[in-house]
Amino acid sequence: MKVHLQYILIVVVCLLLAGMATAQQSRADSLFAIWSDKTNSDAARVEAFYQRFNPLVDETYNPEAVRWAPGLQEAMELAPKTGKQQYMGRFLTLASATHLILTKELDKACATGREAFTVSMKFKDYNSAFVSLLVLRSCTGLDLITLTESELSLDTLVAEQIPLYPDLVRAYFINSRFPEALGLVQRVMVFAEESELVDHVSMSIMLGHAGSIHSLIGNYEEAEDYLLSASGHAKKSNNNRLFGGSFTSLAYMYVDKKDLAKAKVYLDSAMVFMEDKKDCETCMSQAHLVSAGVKNLEGNHKDALKDLLDMSAYFEYQPWITNFSIGSYYAELSNAYLGLKQYNNAIVAAQSGIEKTAGNLYGSVQSYENIYKAYTALGNHKMAFEYYQKYINARDEITQVRNSQLVTKQELAFQYEQKHLADSLRLEQQKLQQELDFQKEINRQKNTRNILLALGVIIALLALGLYFRFRFVQKSKAALEEKNKIIEAEKEKAKASERAKHQFLANMSHEIRTPMNAIKGMTDILLRRKPKKEQLEYLDGIKQSSDSLLVIINDILDISKIEAGKFDLEQVPLSVEQAVANVSTIMQFKAEEKGLELRTHIEGEIPTVLGDPTRLRQILINLVGNAVKFTEKGMVTISVKPKNISQDQLELHFTVSDTGVGIGEDRLDKIFESFEQAYSDTSRKFGGTGLGLSISKKLVKLHGGKIWVESEKGKGSRFHFTIPYKIEDNAGTTIEATAAVPAENPAVRLKGIRVLLVEDNAFNALVAQEELEDAVENVQVDLAENGAIAVEKMASGTYDIILMDVQMPVMNGYEATGKIRALSNGKSKIPIIAMTANVMKEEVERCYEAGMDDFVGKPFDTGELLRKMHALLTTSADK
Repeated sequence: MKVHLQYILIVVVCLLLAGMATAQQSRADSLFAIWSDKTNSDAARVEAFYQRFNPLVDETYNPEAVRWAPGLQEAMELAPKTGKQQYMGRFLTLASATHLILTKELDKACATGREAFTVSMKFKDYNSAFVSLLVLRSCTGLDLITLTESELSLDTLVAEQIPLYPDLVRAYFINSRFPEALGLVQRVMVFAEESELVDHVSMSIMLGHAGSIHSLIGNYEEAEDYLLSASGHAKKSNNNRLFGGSFTSLAYMYVDKKDLAKAKVYLDSAMVFMEDKKDCETCMSQAHLVSAGVKNLEGNHKDALKDLLDMSAYFEYQPWITNFSIGSYYAELSNAYLGLKQYNNAIVAAQSGIEKTAGNLYGSVQSYENIYKAYTALGNHKMAFEYYQKYINARDEITQVRNSQLVTKQELAFQYEQKHLADSLRLEQQKLQQELDFQKEINRQKNTRNILLALGVIIALLALGLYFRFRFVQKSKAALEEKNKIIEAEKEKAKASERAKHQFLANMSHEIRTPMNAIKGMTDILLRRKPKKEQLEYLDGIKQSSDSLLVIINDILDISKIEAGKFDLEQVPLSVEQAVANVSTIMQFKAEEKGLELRTHIEGEIPTVLGDPTRLRQILINLVGNAVKFTEKGMVTISVKPKNISQDQLELHFTVSDTGVGIGEDRLDKIFESFEQAYSDTSRKFGGTGLGLSISKKLVKLHGGKIWVESEKGKGSRFHFTIPYKIEDNAGTTIEATAAVPAENPAVRLKGIRVLLVEDNAFNALVAQEELEDAVENVQVDLAENGAIAVEKMASGTYDIILMDVQMPVMNGYEATGKIRALSNGKSKIPIIAMTANVMKEEVERCYEAGMDDFVGKPFDTGELLRKMHALLTTSADK
């Protein structure tokens, strides 16, 4: 019975759809009959013609629409005569589309389309204005930006004009006016959100352009965000071309990024979706171009060349193709010839791309690079050098566009304006104060001189003086309030600049730490694999270089956090003797490498104090490392002396002395500044960034202490610093008890555990898996490439602990953790350790807020990771 009901429902739906199509055709036939019958009034005929194309939609593939084309001229003549001037925009738009599509008269299409747009905007016929802009895209030599800016409302956005803004964004884009394009996109996004307007087609188009701009200048994370958002709007709009086009743009972005795997995923999805969809034919040509790019990346240049030559007509003769698409086509064609060692053809293709995309710097970069590579292969070094310079200049300009106004430009502008404002405000305040003092003196003299006059005169003068004083005070108060408003505004600008700098440093740290984790981890793995003797030196070099780079990154982040006021000190029981011993152990190897003696001297017994052991060690390591670096022979000494001891507090005086090169008196005041070293050749001779001493000074200051240096060139240096500490009453017993417990290898206790490793980066996943398998006997590591897969595996499998990356495609680590914590059957309580390259304080706190139990930064230390795994599993077992 149910089956019969289903068949009945299917038949009913089919009949309804057929009925709708029949009704639409019947309506069109009825309107055409009214128009064709000239016995009807002119007004009735014009109305019938207008209603046939109301609303105006894409009817490129509708043969029924063609029969109306011969009557267009008559309709345009009758509209003004019958008082229907407001229909002229619609009729002119239809005429321009007819010239473009049916008669192939591009000049007439452009002239009529321009008039159609102006007339449509005059009568607020935004539907016709939108279609006329589609026609005008094919018109070369037309200043579309000036035309649209003159007609659109840009100072105050208008909801009805939202479908028209994407064309202005597109015009900005293809003319390389990227700031205007991105600015308009942001304004429309905010306006649409505040107005609660939903226009998925317009938003998809604009977000797609914004994503393409970021992709062109190398901002791939922003490009991905915009393009994914564009695909979401396209899907909601049920627009096949937009949805397929957004996936194609994502694929090309990953080709440009050299991410072959993701490029293939999005390209395959785009082609499967657009296959057999008639309105996606133009999009498929773009998809085939991306496919050629993928083949070039794979080294399959022969097939790439064949595909590119097959589609040459599309990219050479279609008037609506943008110069960016043309530039991409010739760049890929040049890549294919270059890969096949057809160097002359590569040069011709690249030069064609440069000529056909004149003024498009971004389309020329790849072409310049290919030309210089081809000339180099041909042995023509003069021409190779010429085009190499053009390539470098073009690439540098792109880099400048990408990096401008991120941090430096904002900071410099703010610093200049702040200084200028402060100077102006100080002078204005001094002037006001002088005027106040002068007025007080005048009033005092008036009161003294007039004391002998009649009582009435005295009262009148006093009233007059008080009146003027009141006015003056009011004016002064208003002036000061205005200045205070300006100061507050500048403070907000300073905060915005600081936030931009902080975000920039966080992003840069993440982008460097991610590949460094792979470099450092794979180097450690190779060192454990007992490499050949001649390979050992190179591996040690890689390890030391990566360690040095990590130190530099941490120094820069520390400087940023301290300057931003986001650096907190711990207050835990601290054994100063143990901290100094740890520093001595760490630095002993470096001292012995240079043949130096490292001594420690602690005067008397120092009680356990409350403090931050990590930051104390950091200060001492910076100072000792500095001493070792600048000492060629002799010794380095760490001394600690307690001072000003009371019942609950004491001050410790630390000294790090060396027998090194020393520092001239003229440089003593500058060595604690960021990026400063004693002499200009110091960095070249000894290495380093000049951040260590600056960080040490800031850390000492955070402790409430002081730091200074005593030195004489050629006779060594003595760095002193003092830190006040509170004495911990019972800390000694706690530390002794802790120290009495023998250290246990956590790897032994982790034998046979089942680990779910969630990591999208293949190299970092390999490192983590190898480290665990080398360290823990019979460990079982299961890999999930993103958060969604991790949730599925948790739901169906059994694991002891999860190592969770944070920034991943499809589903990030925060969302995945939330979904895992919502699982039933006790799986929600599984220990989760965050593993991410973003080590900023906000990131760590966000991991804990998401429900993760602990945090390990990349590049990770295997020992630290095993200890945290063991601690969490032990705690979990106790519960």
